[in-house]
Amino acid sequence: MREIKFRVWHKQTKQFVKQDIFYLDEPSSIGQLSVGLDGTLIQAGMYDDYSAVSDPEDYAIQQYTGLKDNNDQEIYEGDLLLSAFCRDEENPVEVSWGDKNNGWNVNHKNGQEGPLLKIHQQSYEVVGNIFEGVDK
Repeated sequence: MREIKFRVWHKQTKQFVKQDIFYLDEPSSIGQLSVGLDGTLIQAGMYDDYSAVSDPEDYAIQQYTGLKDNNDQEIYEGDLLLSAFCRDEENPVEVSWGDKNNGWNVNHKNGQEGPLLKIHQQSYEVVGNIFEGVDK
């Protein structure tokens, strides 16, 4: 069974919500975050008071693809990849969901797209993400 996981980017502070802890560096300002079954971002307040986040546009939710790269790093929606098929370090491909093929895609800057395939996962290398850029 595929593991269903998400990561959440907070646009205001320009950082990911910490894995397994689900809060930013100032927990009192954000509280715990969860993703509801319908994709709603839910904030847990004091005394187990749960409500939808009042400013959902301040967050970007990204889903885990179920694949890992050649360094055993999880590949998420929005990650930037190099692969054996595309080693252009100036233009890594971006991972996104494709409605046409109902699956994960790699998108090239020239507009071409192709499927993100498990059979090729050992050729992929995560080099960054759309929010933080390419790791140097």
